[in-house]
Amino acid sequence: VEMWPNRQYGLCCGGGGSVIQNPTFGQKRFEHAKLKRDQILRTGASVVSTSCQNCLSQLDDLRGRYDMPVQVKSVIKLLVEAVEASREQPDPESE
Repeated sequence: VEMWPNRQYGLCCGGGGSVIQNPTFGQKRFEHAKLKRDQILRTGASVVSTSCQNCLSQLDDLRGRYDMPVQVKSVIKLLVEAVEASREQPDPESE
């Protein structure tokens, strides 16, 4: 599921520009991220994924802070899970 708005109209999660690593921003990053939280929840998705390490940290913090019913995973993690799942499937040609 693709969130809307996205691409050039996308909303920042609040962790961009290394904000997550700057303690002076503290609670402001959570306030800013309410829009992203609402955007994620509107999708109804059970997993949110990104390739950005700052976003992974921020989204995981948001999940805990706002008790969001989603898993936060990197794109790489999703790829590894898909490869592993495909290995568990029996090969129909070998039967």
